[in-house]
Amino acid sequence: MKNPFNKTILNIFVCLLISQATFAQNKNSKEPLLKLDIEINGEKHQVNDGDSIVVNGNIIKVKASNIKSFNFGKLAFDYPKHFAYEFEEDFTVKNWTLDGNDFVIMYFEYRINFKLDTFIDQMIGMFKKENCKVEEKTITLGDETLTGKRILVDLLGSKLTYDIYTIETDDSKSHLIAFQDSKNDDGSDSPEKIETLNLIKETFKVKK
Repeated sequence: MKNPFNKTILNIFVCLLISQATFAQNKNSKEPLLKLDIEINGEKHQVNDGDSIVVNGNIIKVKASNIKSFNFGKLAFDYPKHFAYEFEEDFTVKNWTLDGNDFVIMYFEYRINFKLDTFIDQMIGMFKKENCKVEEKTITLGDETLTGKRILVDLLGSKLTYDIYTIETDDSKSHLIAFQDSKNDDGSDSPEKIETLNLIKETFKVKK
């Protein structure tokens, strides 16, 4: 006859192992803290993100900003720090991409005369004409009012919008900025788009 206590002890042992593994996973699942270097009147300090230091009796709390600044080509604006940054270049164009979870910012600097409609046609060709609808579109970013077009894409039930605008500059290049948004199920703008565009609108500048 099998000893029922052996099975009970085995179950307890397995539960303890699972519990310890879960604890270890939770303990190590957090990203390591960012260290920040601070120099005050020539005196250097190193603290973790969110920590405080005392300087001449004053408590100074140090925290990394949730915002990054884009300052390339002819554009400058702020955007959320969690967006991934990517840059590509060939003989005709420089392309910067800032990729969030649902919202993507793309900036194109063409060395040639590149028309907005050419860009629109390329996008429609990629998604197929039957899945796209094109509308005229304007937006005000900072002190700039940009004109462009919106491509509404409905592909296998997923709704996307691409808003592409021409940027007027004083050089001989063609500049376009595009915003891609993955819509909510009801077709409304993603929260990430709303938050990010509000930030861009407050900080957007075209360098003349």
